[in-house]
Amino acid sequence: MSRLAQLIDALADSDYTYHYRSAKSSHTCMLCRNQASAFTDEWAELEFQVSGLCQQCQDEYLGNKKAGNCSD
Repeated sequence: MSRLAQLIDALADSDYTYHYRSAKSSHTCMLCRNQASAFTDEWAELEFQVSGLCQQCQDEYLGNKKAGNCSD
């Protein structure tokens, strides 16, 4: 299964809300379940609040572009 398919499956999961809330409350990634406490910058930290993804999964799934740069 491709990485994109894994992300789509996780977001479409019927237990998504549970996994998302659990990840945020325990500071773990909702996908890989690893610790989500070290981020490269405030944008990555904000992304965790929105998506529940740790820094490594953000880099893998979302690329390493900085948020807030709408010109790209």
